[in-house]
Amino acid sequence: MYLSLHDVSQEDRPAHVSKKIFAIVLSFTTAAPYHPCETVHIPHLTAQESFAASSSKVFSVVFYPKEPIPATFNVSAVFATEDGVTCYTHLPPVEVLFEDLMHPAPEVLGAFTTYLTVDKFM
Repeated sequence: MYLSLHDVSQEDRPAHVSKKIFAIVLSFTTAAPYHPCETVHIPHLTAQESFAASSSKVFSVVFYPKEPIPATFNVSAVFATEDGVTCYTHLPPVEVLFEDLMHPAPEVLGAFTTYLTVDKFM
């Protein structure tokens, strides 16, 4: 996953909207039977960084289901602006589909099965 901050032109930007945010904490919650997710902490983010591949804020979240069922995770963020104002917002939900819960067969297993044969006893 990645987090980006969209820049708004100076004319369209309300006075309270910041071009930099700090101390970002992302929380993931669901009503589905999953173990709680750890929060994600990102030190800072700027609109300019959001579009530079070398400095994008890429992160991973591991979802541990208690049962193999799909889920929708609500995502919320708490962060501070350049002015020191603390903000809270909801982000678009993250969908975990049934096929996301399936692991591909490991390569080792595929290589191992090429050496297995079934012989008939005579």
